[in-house]
Amino acid sequence: MKNIIFSILILAGILVAQNSDSKENSSLFRERESFDYKGSMEQLYKNRTFMRSVVPQVLEQTVNELDYIVGPGDIFLINVFGQFENEYQAVVAPDGTVVIPSLGQIDLNALNLKEAKKKILQKIKKIYLDIEASVSFYGMKKFRVYLTGAVFSPGTYFVQGTDRASDVLDLSGGPKNWSDETKVEIRHLDNTCDTVNLSLFYLEADKKNNPLLHSGDMIYVPMVDLSKPYIVVENKSEQAVKRAAFVTHIPEDKSTIKYFSLVEGETLAPFMRRISAYNSVINLSGLILLRDGKRINIDLQNHYEEFSTFKLQTKDRLIIPDLNTYVYVQGDVRIPGAYPYNVNLTANDYIGRAGVLERAKSSEYVMVVRPGTNEVLRGGDVPVKKGDTIIVPRKSRAIIRDYIGIIIPVASILLSTYSIYSR
Repeated sequence: MKNIIFSILILAGILVAQNSDSKENSSLFRERESFDYKGSMEQLYKNRTFMRSVVPQVLEQTVNELDYIVGPGDIFLINVFGQFENEYQAVVAPDGTVVIPSLGQIDLNALNLKEAKKKILQKIKKIYLDIEASVSFYGMKKFRVYLTGAVFSPGTYFVQGTDRASDVLDLSGGPKNWSDETKVEIRHLDNTCDTVNLSLFYLEADKKNNPLLHSGDMIYVPMVDLSKPYIVVENKSEQAVKRAAFVTHIPEDKSTIKYFSLVEGETLAPFMRRISAYNSVINLSGLILLRDGKRINIDLQNHYEEFSTFKLQTKDRLIIPDLNTYVYVQGDVRIPGAYPYNVNLTANDYIGRAGVLERAKSSEYVMVVRPGTNEVLRGGDVPVKKGDTIIVPRKSRAIIRDYIGIIIPVASILLSTYSIYSR
């Protein structure tokens, strides 16, 4: 009896070993390209950014000499012509002064750029006679600002005098879903505070709501105040919304939820514009508003005049379905996942992109699952629609081989245990 069991185990082991050898050789490259490798600590450290800063000297326009306040780190280029010629670079020290050879120390504290250049020129002409001189603004200081509140990466950031609040917010990864971009505070070292509406800058390019930063500024992004009027906006997939076509709630699904302060008397169309909700991937004809347990279906695409003036109320929940533009491939393929939808392609076309494994069944066994209805179509020649899921099943013998791979170690342990106790 023992001899028969040992023979079976040896034969099964040979089959599994042959299969695993072939798989090991073919998977070496795939492992290098896998998500686990790309997301490893090795890759994270390799790509890590050690200093969060805006690229220096990238300006939106020439520096305004009257607005720009000189400070530590600013660099002046001084050229002297006449009886002798010379060139100096003068860096503003932490105490607000510059030291120029043969001229000594010049205090530039709290001066704007025009005043600082004028003061340096006056000092040069006082010391040297019958010469010409020029003072140029050569390099811009970098200084610290602080970002706090409902943002993904609060902390210290290094910026320059032409950077604005939005630059720091972009560096941080943006605000969180419950932040209120209409009431961003910029607190200055002189204890004054500016409250700006950053959403108006993003929407209307209003620079008054995106001011230039100064050394030591504290940018505070508050959370939405739930004690005041607000509205909840949720992005969901089309499938989730279709599955709940006649109910007053939407089933759990992968979604994005964001809170917004509600302006008094605000209607739907202006609100959608304010939050930048109009884009090519949302379904404007399938909007849903949940209010006091009731569901209101809104078709803003085909009935704009009717719904654009629809008045919003506090605690409304607006569901915005995303148009599904992907096809999902699962099963025995090399690279399962979502693939962009293209017109007139069949299941075989998407399977070809994903890469079929040897252990997969033939094309006739492929299943295409329609979203919403869960209708199942069979065959690789089935035309694919947006949101379809393509399933590539595994061969039966491959499944058996996998089971054998599990059974062998278990059987070995049992047999060893039996041998020990049967002595």
